[in-house]
Amino acid sequence: MPAACVLGSFAVAIVVYLLIRLTGGGYWSGSGLTFGNLFRRLLTAGGLGLAGLWLSYPDGLPARAAGTNSAGAGSAAPAPAGGEGYIGMVQHVLLLLLTCGIWLYVWIYRTTGTLNRVEDEPPRNPTTKLLLCMFVPFYFIYWTYQSAQRVDKLAMQCGGSSDLTTLCLILAIFVPVIPPILMQSKINDIASGNLSAPAGQPQRRPSTGTGAAEELKTYKELLDSGAITQEEFDAKKRQLLDL
Repeated sequence: MPAACVLGSFAVAIVVYLLIRLTGGGYWSGSGLTFGNLFRRLLTAGGLGLAGLWLSYPDGLPARAAGTNSAGAGSAAPAPAGGEGYIGMVQHVLLLLLTCGIWLYVWIYRTTGTLNRVEDEPPRNPTTKLLLCMFVPFYFIYWTYQSAQRVDKLAMQCGGSSDLTTLCLILAIFVPVIPPILMQSKINDIASGNLSAPAGQPQRRPSTGTGAAEELKTYKELLDSGAITQEEFDAKKRQLLDL
């Protein structure tokens, strides 16, 4: 499909050229030529975009929601290998450079949803933020500032350190392609648990509430059976709940 789109753009250019030669100009040297060039550029952009998606997902796009089998029962989609929000950096950089801005908007949509799990922050609608970045001048700078703040908070929430907000704001003004790379790199660290802890503080990996509850239930059973003392149970409870 990417190759067909690019070849189609060349075919359009050849057809327009032949029409100009056969008709001696006229319509095809004016508005017709403009429409032909626009259509050719759209085909080329589509081909590059599809090629970028193929580079990112050579085995097909991952499932993003629960599926439903023939019996009507839901089956959960597999989670990304690196955790929520993880995107391979090589693929991310190639898509930013090769898709004529298409991947940037896809990434804005995905990242807005990913950063909605930051505690004490109101959820943002990914579709609304995408449209604002596309059609409101300079809104991307404001979105970058807000999102970098959330990345920093999410890193701290997971026991790490991050200070991207000011740097990403400055780079979004002068070199806008760099902040998506820096922010995605930090999101990957958060998703894979490779955060560097602040000086003097132990690093902790992000945990889900369900996992902590199950582990706490196990220790409660050990306490009831007399295998551990109340003091040991209380210490483990404080550790699991980060009290």
